[in-house]
Amino acid sequence: MEVRIRWTGGASPWYGVPVADRTGYVTASQPGAVHKPRALEVDYRAFDRDGREVFSDIEYG
Repeated sequence: MEVRIRWTGGASPWYGVPVADRTGYVTASQPGAVHKPRALEVDYRAFDRDGREVFSDIEYG
């Protein structure tokens, strides 16, 4: 699973961790990022064991 944060000032790199038993934990931060209502987007995507992307979505915050 990978996640990246986008906001009006740019985007973080993709951060990722392995997921086991449908559980994983990803954190990301970007110095200088300021959260304004509805100005933050979180992209996330999941991959199968062969590295193919099998799911992606965007959460708006």
